[in-house]
Amino acid sequence: MTPRVWIDPSALDDILVETVRTAPNETGGVLVGYGDVGGGFVVTAAVGPGPNAVHEPYRFVPDHECHEREVARHYHASGRTETYLGDWHSHPTAAAYLSPRDRKTLRGIARERDARAPTPLMMVVGGKPEGIGVWVLRPHTLPWFRRPVPCRLAHYDDED
Repeated sequence: MTPRVWIDPSALDDILVETVRTAPNETGGVLVGYGDVGGGFVVTAAVGPGPNAVHEPYRFVPDHECHEREVARHYHASGRTETYLGDWHSHPTAAAYLSPRDRKTLRGIARERDARAPTPLMMVVGGKPEGIGVWVLRPHTLPWFRRPVPCRLAHYDDED
């Protein structure tokens, strides 16, 4: 069964506005929310790149300090239910796919104890052709065998 990622429409709007604002350079940020009972995820907010981020045509370096502050803020404001789920970024001149660097980043997030995201999400907003892809790195008994699994993106207001 394909994992589902529910996203608040305003969080998706924030991602798309930031993607257009920084084009033709890459941008990104973090996804905040919680896991649902059925093994999917609920994205309640998307944090942007942060003021000290670096945006280039084929590379994005996030402002990690800003992201840590924002995730902590969401965590406390939500009564400790919403937390870091993973990252999002844009490929303004390419499709929504996971590059080798993206796959390496996903595995690094899963290994990073402070991230507390053993099954992290990665959302990519493609520019050519336009589209959005979301993947989750599922657990496996053999760490080197972990592969990203495509997810189905759904808005809160979708019926199915």
